[in-house]
Amino acid sequence: NINIESPRAIIIRSIEVRSNLNLIIDFAKANKYMHIDVYGKGPLLMDMRQTVAKDNLTNIIFHGFVNDDELFKSLTKADIMIVPALWGEGFGLPVIEAYSVGLDVVASNVCALPEVIYSNEYLFEPNVKSLESAIKKNFISKSNVQDYYYSNFSKFIIVNKYKQLYNKC
Repeated sequence: NINIESPRAIIIRSIEVRSNLNLIIDFAKANKYMHIDVYGKGPLLMDMRQTVAKDNLTNIIFHGFVNDDELFKSLTKADIMIVPALWGEGFGLPVIEAYSVGLDVVASNVCALPEVIYSNEYLFEPNVKSLESAIKKNFISKSNVQDYYYSNFSKFIIVNKYKQLYNKC
């Protein structure tokens, strides 16, 4: 297990099968030192809350939908963002938003997520051991993701990329 004292993880997801939140519940069982806040709504929200209650897990909370101000406050209090997924992920906007406030991210190695993640070291496969490893690597290396955001995804960079694209046409 990761030897960090009481870190906070945040997850912003639709609460559905493709989000692989059962992996997060298994991770919470094996890593009770980490507090995990899950934000989002979806068809499995009540099932996830019931599972957490049944398993007596006090280190994971499924908050449901919250307003943008509350979500932003939670982002700035977190130590890391976890983006679990099984399939069907589009562009990783939550990853980019986390980077914009300097928050490190680990993500599932599926679909478009590898295209936006800072380093392949922070990608994980759908099992607890792989997730633990990605988090541990992230806490050890502590990269400057805000610089990565500004050099790859800021408004200035995106506008210039669009200009270059349209000038080729």
